[in-house]
Amino acid sequence: MAGRWYLPARFALALVLSGGMLACSSDGTGPSQNGGNGGNGGGGGGGTVRTITITDFSFSPSPVTVEPGTQVRWQNNGPSPHTTTAAGLWDSGAVPVNGTFTRTFSATGTFNYVCTLHPGMAGQIVVE
Repeated sequence: MAGRWYLPARFALALVLSGGMLACSSDGTGPSQNGGNGGNGGGGGGGTVRTITITDFSFSPSPVTVEPGTQVRWQNNGPSPHTTTAAGLWDSGAVPVNGTFTRTFSATGTFNYVCTLHPGMAGQIVVE
């Protein structure tokens, strides 16, 4: 069929089941342009999304208070790669400029995190 785009049924089904995202990290271990869904009791899925912006070597806003089940997305608008890391809980790896990292917070508590590349950068998520 000239001039038509054809998507085999098995790929169309995979696209629908994945929520329309062809490439994403689901284990929270690495950054992804589409976001990675991370632990603390489970991966992502619908729900509220709260964005934290990384610019000028800071996390903004911080602290952030969210409800359980909220996805927190870090958007790197800074001039260099950064991480969002809470020892023993999560590590985004290097999030590239214009990249994102997303993690779902299921359990209540206060979670402090840093950029391991720039230890003066720190933030806090409060889940209540």
